[in-house]
Amino acid sequence: MCKLELIRSSIPHRISSMAKSACIVEKKLLKRKNSDLYDEVDLVISKKPPPNWAHRPLKRGDRCAAKVAESRDLWILATIERFDKKDNTFVVLDDDQEDDIRRYTVKRNCVMPLARPEESSGSHFPVGSDCLAMYPQTTSFYRANVAEPFCPRAFEGVQDMCVVIFEEDEDETTGLPRRHRIPVCFLCFRPESVFLAEVFSFGT
Repeated sequence: MCKLELIRSSIPHRISSMAKSACIVEKKLLKRKNSDLYDEVDLVISKKPPPNWAHRPLKRGDRCAAKVAESRDLWILATIERFDKKDNTFVVLDDDQEDDIRRYTVKRNCVMPLARPEESSGSHFPVGSDCLAMYPQTTSFYRANVAEPFCPRAFEGVQDMCVVIFEEDEDETTGLPRRHRIPVCFLCFRPESVFLAEVFSFGT
């Protein structure tokens, strides 16, 4: 049984996983001395900055990926209920709870927007993109990497599909990373990517 399955079996529909290393941005920048800082940042956030929906203001009813546990890297599919301007926090509803409504109060940087139907496109996630993706048959998001060019929608009303590889998700027989086809509406950008894009676009 792979590492991901072992964790999933102990926490239904939720997998808590810690990042393998320190912040990707910090690691890459520290490796370079007196060199092209901006080129290095481009490698982290990709040549193409995140689209506008990745950092647009969220409103009631918007779906998002929300980090609901400060102590671990646990992101869930949620819906925005309200925004508290005083504390700069969101109250979100857990989409996995049908009968028993579960609310979480999370900081702004712990909420990542998901594309609305009219905004979603596989072109926003080219091969090699780091992202958060919802694992099949769960409502939990984990770190993943886009492994193949996206499959465009066959007809109106169907989402583009992206093939992703999740961290620490290997086939127990071959030991090779599993590949999953995920609707693009269940992919979002990692917080560090959106943050960097905003920082380095400031004043341009």
